[in-house]
Order: sequence, then structure tokens, then C-alpha cells
Amino acid sequence: MSRSTIAVLFSAFLFPGAGHIYLKKYLAGGLLIVAALAALVYFTALILEKAFRVSEQIMLGQLSPDFTTLMEQAEKIAAADSQPLVLTTYAFLACWIIGIVDAYRVGKCAHK
Repeated sequence: MSRSTIAVLFSAFLFPGAGHIYLKKYLAGGLLIVAALAALVYFTALILEKAFRVSEQIMLGQLSPDFTTLMEQAEKIAAADSQPLVLTTYAFLACWIIGIVDAYRVGKCAHK
């Protein structure tokens, strides 16, 4: 298996930037890893903030803890301010796609 194929597989199945690290392109790999991790951390923080908001309402007795009520509340919260979640998801996916495509490009250029 060629180095470019292995790099693509690392970037596709491990994490964005892993293929660059395999190809010894540490700066590019590090930047992709940091950008992807930042997007994941921000996404997780947004989700946890929304979950804490719902759990707070349950603790105060404003919501009943049954499945239907929780799903309705989750849909309301998601619909109210979903733009940051969508943008963060796109940023993470962009890191992933860039990591795959660029790992292939760098791997192919290294063999010339």
C-alpha cells in the first residue's frame, strides 16, 4: 500500500491531520488536529450547555422527566439557536475533508 493511501486512511478513520503526521508534515497535521479539536470542544460545550438548561428545568420542577417532554424541549432548544451548532459541524467536516484530500496530495507529491 502506498504512503499516500495510508495517509488518507489515517486522516479518514483516525482524525483529521493524522495522515499529515504519518507523512512527517507536522505543522500541517498539527494545525488540522488543533482546528478539528477546537470545533469538537466548542460543539461539545454548546451541547452540554443546552443539556444543563434542560436538566435545570427538570430540577426546578418546570419539566417532567418523561421521554416525550424531553424530546419536545430538545427540539425547541435546537430550533431556537441552531446556527452555532451547524457552523461548528461544518467546520469540523471541512477539517476532515481537507485532511483527507491534502494527505493524498502531499503523499503523491512526496513520491515524485
